[in-house]
Amino acid sequence: MKKSRIIMAGLIFLACLAVFLDFTGTLSAYLGWVAKIQFMPAILSLNVGILLALVILTIIFGRIYCSVICPLGIFQDLFIAFRGKKRKYTFWKQTKALRAVRYGALGIFSILAIAGVMSIVSIFEPYSAFGRIATSLLAPIYDSVNNIFAGIAKNHESYAFYGVDVWLRGTASLILAIITFIGLAIAGILTGRGYCTTVCPVGTVLGLISKFSLFRVRIQADKCKTCHACEHKCKSHCIDLTTHTIDTERCVTCFSCLNVCKFDAIAYTPSLKDMIKQHEPTSATNDATPAQDTTDHGENHTQNTTDHSENHTQNTTDHSENHTQNTTDHSENHTQNTTDHGEKHTQDTAEASTAPAHDDAPNTRREFLTAAATAAVSATLCPALAMAAGEADGALAEVSRKSPYPRENAVVPPGSGGWLAMRKHCTGCQLCIRACHNKVLRISDDAAQLLRPVMSFERGYCRPTCNDCSQVCPTGAIKPITLEQKSSIQIGRAIWRQDICLSAKGTHCRACGRACPNGAITFTVTQTAEGKKAKIPVVDLERCIGCGACEYVCPARPLAAIHVEGIMQHHEIS
Repeated sequence: MKKSRIIMAGLIFLACLAVFLDFTGTLSAYLGWVAKIQFMPAILSLNVGILLALVILTIIFGRIYCSVICPLGIFQDLFIAFRGKKRKYTFWKQTKALRAVRYGALGIFSILAIAGVMSIVSIFEPYSAFGRIATSLLAPIYDSVNNIFAGIAKNHESYAFYGVDVWLRGTASLILAIITFIGLAIAGILTGRGYCTTVCPVGTVLGLISKFSLFRVRIQADKCKTCHACEHKCKSHCIDLTTHTIDTERCVTCFSCLNVCKFDAIAYTPSLKDMIKQHEPTSATNDATPAQDTTDHGENHTQNTTDHSENHTQNTTDHSENHTQNTTDHSENHTQNTTDHGEKHTQDTAEASTAPAHDDAPNTRREFLTAAATAAVSATLCPALAMAAGEADGALAEVSRKSPYPRENAVVPPGSGGWLAMRKHCTGCQLCIRACHNKVLRISDDAAQLLRPVMSFERGYCRPTCNDCSQVCPTGAIKPITLEQKSSIQIGRAIWRQDICLSAKGTHCRACGRACPNGAITFTVTQTAEGKKAKIPVVDLERCIGCGACEYVCPARPLAAIHVEGIMQHHEIS
């Protein structure tokens, strides 16, 4: 059973990780269901079908959700694996249940969730915590490796890979992801599933349900030899060998104890079967007299003691013989594999040496000279072309990095309904941020919107042809919308600043007007401070949807002369 659980958990974990790391958006269409079957997203999206399925699964099999479906729980198992097969940890044994801590954490979690303070809730919610780790820590590594392959493919004139920008999407999220990663690593190596059995609110809820589960891991006291092997292997510290009981609230149904027990004293059985076994010995002994019971008990005790000694001696002998035989077989197999590998390597080397060499030196030299000449001409002509384009457009601003605009009201994606509506459902898993190909969504560092996705337009704008963020959100914080709906949803309004606008200073600039997809920006003639005539932009607030195209293309630095301010409640424009 343990192997089957590991295979299923591995597939779920890889699918969930692929959804967060994939920057092309291809896998989300096929694997997006992995995010929607998580417990907290199902609650926030009011997905009754998924919730009922998870509850029924827990009632039947116990807390198997924590070992097979939860990505953070599976992620902890990777750290637990570093513990290896050593059993020298004296603290790796049954611990107190700490019910007051668990229930207290669940109570605080529930109050904050009902009050809509999802910033604090998302810190301890397992799916959101995994999303931060995947997006803030693992995704940059994945993107960097992809860029290495993209560079290699480019040199070979291949388009199998393409480069992506690696940039920091939020300082607070990165810091919290690092702290969570280190905390889980330490807790996983030292305490196993300590987070799941003490802090995690989802684990506490499922633990309460698992008290009534049909299948449970049980210890048969008559077979147990109190060797403590299961206790040392238990990830949840829920096995008490003094009473031969297992705390079902903390047991995550990992089946590690079943594999390690040499006496078949632990079994994963339904409660009905266990009840039948308990009643069978009672009915058999009711017919016997008290004197006979006493005699039989003495004889049985003596016989069991003798059988146990003989069985223990036989098991020890068999174990030694099996160990010797396995060691011999392993040595022979290792020698055979080494020989085969050496022969194969020699054969491959011989075939490679006899392969005909391609005489492509002239072509390579010609391609190098052509590329060098092209680069030299481009380096010479690009400044002149840029100056010519600037003179035609009037935008001769210094080419430098644009700074994020300090907005009074955050801009949130279309489909969310506005900031107040989104904050009640968003867990901060950052899946939408990863799906944004326009580099508009990022993680807020402000206290009011901490760890929530907000929009900023230094690297791009919200294109009318993209609705990816609404398609991947598992909680309903960003509801699915069509491209037609998106083009008519107003998420903010553009605000113009005369003091830093290049047009107001007499420079010929029409960048914002040309970029506006709705034609909400027109120009009117005015006089500058020097008495010259200039055309300045005028924003039609009834037609502006707040896509940020004007802010993105504005050549003013370090702040754009026109920026978007969010509105509290989104609405459709005619």
